[in-house]
Amino acid sequence: MQLRYYADNYDEEENRETVELLRRVNRQTRLTVKIIRITERHDVDYSTFDTVTSENRSDVYDRDFNHNQTLSDNLGDKTPSQVFKNSKGTTAFISGVVGVANDDGHLLWATRRSGRSDDGQLNYALNFLESVATEGVEPVREHLDSLESDAGPPIEKVIRNQFARSDAIPDPAEKEVEVGRSAALTGNERQGEKNLLSNLATRDVDIVARGSEIHWVVEVKREYKAGTFDKALGQVIVSDELYRSDNDLDASETQKAVVFGQLQRATANPAKRRVFGEVVEIAERHDVQVYVGVDDGVYKQVTTSNFEDIPAAHWE
Repeated sequence: MQLRYYADNYDEEENRETVELLRRVNRQTRLTVKIIRITERHDVDYSTFDTVTSENRSDVYDRDFNHNQTLSDNLGDKTPSQVFKNSKGTTAFISGVVGVANDDGHLLWATRRSGRSDDGQLNYALNFLESVATEGVEPVREHLDSLESDAGPPIEKVIRNQFARSDAIPDPAEKEVEVGRSAALTGNERQGEKNLLSNLATRDVDIVARGSEIHWVVEVKREYKAGTFDKALGQVIVSDELYRSDNDLDASETQKAVVFGQLQRATANPAKRRVFGEVVEIAERHDVQVYVGVDDGVYKQVTTSNFEDIPAAHWE
C-alpha cells in the first residue's frame, strides 16, 4: 500500500502542513509515499519522498480517477467525476488531494478535499493524514479491506452513466428525467401549489433517450435478484406510462428497458437460472428489454434464447 499526494495544494500553508504530515507518516509507518506534482505552485523540497513525478493534470485524472471502478465503489454515493470535477465536467480539482493506492499503483481511495475540516472528517487530506500519524496504518488497511471485500458491482449512478454511453440506446441520453407532471397537475394551480404537487407526485426515470422514432425509458439496478427485478419491472412500466402522458406519446413510440450491473452469484444455480429465464419472458410480454453487465462497462441484452449464457457475478 502507498500514499499518494497530488501536489501542490492551492494554499501554501496547507501544502506545507500536508508535506510535514506525509514526512511524519513516512517515518512512523514506512508507508511508501509518492508525490505527483500536477501544478508546481510553491517552492517545496519533495526530494525526501520515495517517488516524485511531474505530470499533466488531465492525464493523471484520466489514469487514476476516471472510470476507476474501485474508487467509485469506495466513494459511496458519487462517481469520481461528481466528486473531483466541476459541474460542467471540464476541470479536475485534485490539487492537494491525498490518495491510497495498492502495491500495483491502482488508486483505491482518495480524500474528497484538500486541507482540513473543523469537524475532523477523514475526507479532508490533513484530517486523514493526522489520523494516520496518530493511529497508525492498520485502521486504514482494515477500512480499505472492508471496502474492497464489499465492492460488488458498480453503484447505480455508474451503471447509469455507462449504459447511457453504450451502443444499446440512441444519443443523446438524459439521466434522472422527471415524469408525472401532467398527471399531478390540472393546470389551475398557483405556482407554489405546482411546486408542492410536483415534489409530492413526480418521480425521476434513470435514463431517457429520445431517438428519431423511439423514445427509450430505462430503469437501472445494481444487481439482479428476485426482488430488484420485480421492483425494476414495475418502475419502468409506471415510468413509461407517465413519460408518455407528459409527452403525448402512444405505446408504439417508447421502448422500456431495465438494466442490472450484474446477475446475483446465486443465479448460477440451475433452479434460479430457470426462474431468471421465466422473468425475462415476463418482461418480453410487457415489451421490456432486459440488459445485464457482463464486463466493465459492457452490457448485453438478455432474451429467452440466451439467458442461460449470461455470466453471474463477474464483479468480485
